[in-house]
Amino acid sequence: MKNLYLLVGVFGLFAIQVKAQTTVQLQDCDQLYAKRGSALFDSVKCSQQLAATQSGSAAVASYERSLISLSAIVNTSAKTPDERKAIDQGLALVDEMKLKFESSSDYHYWNAVWMSFDAIALDRGAVLPRHMFKSLKTIQAELRKAIDLDPTIHSYGPHRVLGLMHTQMPGIVGG
Repeated sequence: MKNLYLLVGVFGLFAIQVKAQTTVQLQDCDQLYAKRGSALFDSVKCSQQLAATQSGSAAVASYERSLISLSAIVNTSAKTPDERKAIDQGLALVDEMKLKFESSSDYHYWNAVWMSFDAIALDRGAVLPRHMFKSLKTIQAELRKAIDLDPTIHSYGPHRVLGLMHTQMPGIVGG
C-alpha cells in the first residue's frame, strides 16, 4: 500500500510540474502577443507549439490564441505582405482545427472570420466584391452553426457579426 501512495505521489508531482511548465509557456506566448508588431508571428508559433502538447479545450484555446494573434496582424497590417501571410497562416490553422475540432463552435466561428478576412483582402480595389459575394452564404452558415453549438461563444460574437453583416449589406444580398 505504501508503494501505491508513493507511485501516486510521484505522478501527482509530475502533473504539477507539467502544469507549471504549461503555465510558463502560456505566459511566454502572452508576452510575445503583448509586444505586438513582428512578435505576433512568434506568438503564433509559441501558441502552436503549446497546442501540440495539449488536447481538448486547452488545445482549442491555444489555436484561438494563434488566430487572435494573426487577426491582430491582419487588422494592423492591411495592404502589406504581412497581412497576406497572416491570412494564409490563419486559413491553414482553421483547416487544422477542422481536422481536430470540427464539431466545436470555435471552429465554425473562426472559419467564418478567416473566410471573411480572405474575401476582403482578395476584393480590395475591385469594383464588385466578387469573393465576398461568393463566400457570403458560407460565412453566414458558419456563424449560425457556431451559434447553434454554443450561443454564448465569444460573448455572442457570431450574433454581433451577423447583425453587422445584415445592417451593412445592400438589400440585394440580404441586408
